[in-house]
Amino acid sequence: MKTFREIETTASGLVCPDCGTCSLSVLLRCDFSDRECLTVASCHHCGRQFDAGLLPTYLEQYEALQRVAETEPCPACAGRQRTVRSLCNRAARQCHFLLACSACGHVRPA
Repeated sequence: MKTFREIETTASGLVCPDCGTCSLSVLLRCDFSDRECLTVASCHHCGRQFDAGLLPTYLEQYEALQRVAETEPCPACAGRQRTVRSLCNRAARQCHFLLACSACGHVRPA
């Protein structure tokens, strides 16, 4: 299980599913008298807040794909300059990962 600090550090580079910017932070909301603190992801750009309960899963997927990008060559050109990108659908509020090759421009869904 990831620590709050690890989630907070990685979240700053993730894409907001609402506005598509990389400006997420993780907050603890402890203003409930009868419940435990709630972990909330917040976008500095659009102000949207959402339950960060799924954020660790999102981070694990991103990190796994980052390892793939670093170890497996591009299937189109065999280059090693691959990066992980997020593609977000604002209407559906969903994001998907893509593996992109900087050398030839080949992009494949992850």
